[in-house]
Amino acid sequence: MDTDRTTYEKAVRDHLARRRQAVSIVPRDALSPLAERQCRILGADLIQWINNHADSLLSERALLLHHKDPVIFFISTMPGLVASQEIVGDEKGPFVWGLPEDFDSFEERDEEFIFHVEYRSLFKEPESDADVKELTKSHPLAPGESHFIHTVESVMGPLFARGGEHLWKWDGEKLELLEEAWRTWVS
Repeated sequence: MDTDRTTYEKAVRDHLARRRQAVSIVPRDALSPLAERQCRILGADLIQWINNHADSLLSERALLLHHKDPVIFFISTMPGLVASQEIVGDEKGPFVWGLPEDFDSFEERDEEFIFHVEYRSLFKEPESDADVKELTKSHPLAPGESHFIHTVESVMGPLFARGGEHLWKWDGEKLELLEEAWRTWVS
């Protein structure tokens, strides 16, 4: 990559500003009941990451990779963007936030994680029939209920990632944690 951190950060912020013009962050009161519950959980998760994990991960990264002061990409779904806007709020800090597709469409790749790190926290439905079968076997559902997976992942550099998935159940009114750290990984 033929750029510096300041140029890279400006390019990221400009790209995300264009994306927000195309898909704006919805007001919190426009969230569905499910999205509101997810917003609360994703917000609490972001606060916990900032307060309990970010500094140690960034210090370890600086020591191992000799890269300091990265732009922090917070990658989430719309409920997470609503939460991050309320929690972080100041777009002049090291945080930027967007949807997965916002970052996927950013053309300036930083494959070596010289200028950025990523914190991903989002809810998704089970992706495969095998996942659905596995989940239903260990955590059966009543009619009208569905599983959701909360994915969290910190990527500090090449082969420097930690993450996991927590299993939740939505019953139409509340999200209930069924299994913390259903899956985990470290590289």
